[in-house]
Amino acid sequence: MEVELSRDLLPPEPGPRFEFWTPKNAKPEKVVCISPKPWGHQVHWCGEFTQPCDLVLGHDGQIVQACEHCKQEKPTRYKGYLLVFRYATNGLAFLCLTPVSGYEVMKWVKKGEDLRGLHLEVWRLKGQATGQLVVRQVQPPAHSPVDTPDIDPGPYLDTVFRRRKRLK
Repeated sequence: MEVELSRDLLPPEPGPRFEFWTPKNAKPEKVVCISPKPWGHQVHWCGEFTQPCDLVLGHDGQIVQACEHCKQEKPTRYKGYLLVFRYATNGLAFLCLTPVSGYEVMKWVKKGEDLRGLHLEVWRLKGQATGQLVVRQVQPPAHSPVDTPDIDPGPYLDTVFRRRKRLK
């Protein structure tokens, strides 16, 4: 079999890059929350990886568009993302929240308020990547980078889930 090459085939468009961060150890890391509240969506576990749930519901709660993974009865799970400033790396990242940690974080939000500017420590119980994710409020340090605007993780997740369109 001979490989066919083409000078007309263009490389795919590179997508935007951003760090999606899930703490893996027991040592607490300090961050400051940039997002006013978590961005969330449902994902399906597809054996070795997750894929977004594409189920579309109408205003009345009825299914408008069925999801292929739902049809295959793949389990769903909440995934949340908070844009945070990581002091350890001196940069921004999307903190990936589990259902339990996302619920705990949202308990801190009082009506009319948000998470922006809250200082947090995050770590895993038992120091294992599969241990429970713990998020705890802490006192802010002297310097707080809260003037950074929130960022929608959607375009970055598109590249993670390999849904970017190729150049024509």
